[in-house]
Amino acid sequence: MKKRILIVLCGALVTYALQAAPTGAEALRDWKNLAALAGQVGETAKIFTITVVYEKPEERLAELESFEKKELAKITPVLDMFRKKYGSTAVEIDNTLRPLTMGMDTPDQSAGYLYEDLDKAVKGAAALRKNMGGKLLKDAEQQMDSAKDMEESIRVGEFDQAKKVLELAARYDPANAAVKDKLANMGVLQKGMAAEIEKARDARTWPASGKDFAGPGSPSTLVAASRKFLTTDKHWSKGKLVAVCINGNWWSVEKNIFGVTTMWGLPVLAAFEIPNDKENVRVFGLSMLNMEGKQKPPFTAASVGDNYIMRRAKVKDGGGSFIGGLIGFLWRVLLAGLNILAGLLAAAPLLTVMVPQLKAVYGRLTPFRNLVGVAALMMGLVAFLLCLVTFHPLSSVLPQVSAIAAGLFLGKGLLLKKPALAPAGAASGAAQKAQAAVDKMQELYAKHQDKVALLEEFQVPIGLACLALGVLHLLIGGVVLF
Repeated sequence: MKKRILIVLCGALVTYALQAAPTGAEALRDWKNLAALAGQVGETAKIFTITVVYEKPEERLAELESFEKKELAKITPVLDMFRKKYGSTAVEIDNTLRPLTMGMDTPDQSAGYLYEDLDKAVKGAAALRKNMGGKLLKDAEQQMDSAKDMEESIRVGEFDQAKKVLELAARYDPANAAVKDKLANMGVLQKGMAAEIEKARDARTWPASGKDFAGPGSPSTLVAASRKFLTTDKHWSKGKLVAVCINGNWWSVEKNIFGVTTMWGLPVLAAFEIPNDKENVRVFGLSMLNMEGKQKPPFTAASVGDNYIMRRAKVKDGGGSFIGGLIGFLWRVLLAGLNILAGLLAAAPLLTVMVPQLKAVYGRLTPFRNLVGVAALMMGLVAFLLCLVTFHPLSSVLPQVSAIAAGLFLGKGLLLKKPALAPAGAASGAAQKAQAAVDKMQELYAKHQDKVALLEEFQVPIGLACLALGVLHLLIGGVVLF
């Protein structure tokens, strides 16, 4: 009984072995079919042995999708069959096929290597999807991180581009949970970025033009010259200029081999209208350039530094308009002119001796001595106070002080005169208040007449100083001290 069972089992094993083992003809046919398939898809399949791409990922994805749709269905059954019949490595397949096809007309290419190339392509296609999903996710995150330090309009574009990269990553690897989460949160991230941009625009301010400007040159004159260039230059005049302000001191842009500056730059901020946006302006940080090695206009070029957007309502014209520039110029001429007139009157004792022909001129000027003195005094005081409140305490301080000094003794007669501003019997009113203010000022002046008398002893030197400072202020007004 046992012998009979053993015989049956052995027969079954032999039968199974004969059925499982391919014949030589079958093996040759399988080999030739594999070679033909490799000939059809081999060149296409080879590109997927590279599982990460750095250029044109969209094109590679299109090739991958085409490969999976058209070729993968042909390759997979053949590879599965070879694994079952001949082995799963090139060595196993070749060791199985060679004895079966000995002496037959076999293909030139090794079946094992053909199998291995196609198997690498199939596995590479799957790896390409996973690897590119991860790589593109990382690229998008880096793009968004670096965008935080970029100019606002570029930042918006970078986020939009990062979203497209994430969408491509999701197409490569739809199962990538990190990609899906990041893509789902892009709307929140973009809204957060937009809120940050708006907050920054709200916080930006427009500085006072020429604050702490050391010169040379008058801030209002330099702003007017900057405005003239920006509104006439063929490039800058395409935009509508809103305002200009000085934003720093002259700096050396270029020097020659001897260290001498051949090009000076004046830092300014220039605000331009944004088309179809009445709420904001675009501000450019510029250096207005003088190509002749001089710290003065005319400007012939402008180099661009930073640029940003801020609220238009916060932008105040820094005196760069025609009106602003004209007022600044007239103010400088008035202070300079009063210094020169006061200087001529104060230095009369010396000048009439040195130049006798001036006696006729002085004969016409002397009746206005008190009036010129009071005007010079008031101009000097007002100019000094304006510089203080605008945080330019040293700007033109010498011509201001000289005007005050000369005005104190030249206008003495008019300053001590008692005007009847409030009629008798008036109990209240603006006139009475004005009278009280004048009385108080005259009391203060009378109290310090001894000091004014001391100034009169130096009348001629003060007069000469007024003359010199008046001329200097007219020529280089705005420079520190002058």
